[in-house]
Amino acid sequence: GAAWFQRQVRPPMTGVLGMTELLLSSPLDTRQRSQAESIRSAGEHLLLLVNDALDLARIESGRLELQAQSIDLHALLAEVQALTAPLARQKAVQFTLYNELAPGLAAEGDPLRVRQILLNLLGNAVKFTQRGSITLLARAGDHACGLCFEVTDTGPGISHELQKRLFRRFEQADGARTAAQYGGSGLGLAISRELALAMGGDIIVESQLGRGTRFRVELPLPLHPLEAADAPAADGRRTPALPLRILLVEDDPTVAEVVGGLLRARGHEVVHAEHALAALREMAGERFDIGLLDLDLPGLSGFDLALHLRNQGHALPLLAVTARTDGDLAERVAAADMQGFLRKPVTGDLLAEAIARAMSA
Repeated sequence: GAAWFQRQVRPPMTGVLGMTELLLSSPLDTRQRSQAESIRSAGEHLLLLVNDALDLARIESGRLELQAQSIDLHALLAEVQALTAPLARQKAVQFTLYNELAPGLAAEGDPLRVRQILLNLLGNAVKFTQRGSITLLARAGDHACGLCFEVTDTGPGISHELQKRLFRRFEQADGARTAAQYGGSGLGLAISRELALAMGGDIIVESQLGRGTRFRVELPLPLHPLEAADAPAADGRRTPALPLRILLVEDDPTVAEVVGGLLRARGHEVVHAEHALAALREMAGERFDIGLLDLDLPGLSGFDLALHLRNQGHALPLLAVTARTDGDLAERVAAADMQGFLRKPVTGDLLAEAIARAMSA
């Protein structure tokens, strides 16, 4: 099913995207660079389609698991703004965030899925708006509990007839011509609405042809003041000294070459072990700053390896690098005393951020 499919697709996608990133960091002439950029763009688009299809498969089979944790709403909106503003700037479209939420407000819910809804809607707005502006409004709902987001654009608008079909799977306004001109899977809006419904909310569209479009997202999530423990540490994080000595435990040689190459390009020293026993041998006589563990290793799994290392008294941070997308992955990683996980495919930036987080955990 979907789990088998994602485990088969994600490692080769790491190879495609990671090798392309390494290629782009090397000296290339203009034509070669353009070709490598095209490979990266096509690979990222393919990954987007795969992720959307897997999300929909999980939703349809009733296996979508929503996390319940404290969401720092102001931090989430700042992240969404940082990701959207450059895309709007490239199209000479103005993007504005109107944050009317009280300072220090948090919600109880799944931050990744709330972020996914907003980025899907804003991504669509940027895609279809050729001139004018895009706004994101965030405010508390009309009742004591709940959130309301509004994404408004000055794009072409959507006819009343098309609005009825907008949230159907694989539907895009104006069908194949839209897909050819703008790209996308046609699944983003369907997934966003399914996610909102799963949270007990909904997405409503208001639009007129030639007048732009507004999507209103209503999420009845409990709101509460942000606790000190939820807030990110201002200056207490330990910045890892460079270069780090990293143990990479990965049985796929292409993935190992990509991840090792991305880490070495940032100045780190990487020792590669193909399986758990080789990793244990390396750990016996050497000191490492952090371990990166694939979870689906031949023989002893990454979970078992982590517990084995802890039982032997090794206290170094451990980071899972995996193709898995299980709903309970965060809990299983924590139960194995690992300091976090990163899903394949990875990039140099994602690796750097995850390693920094794991070392300051």
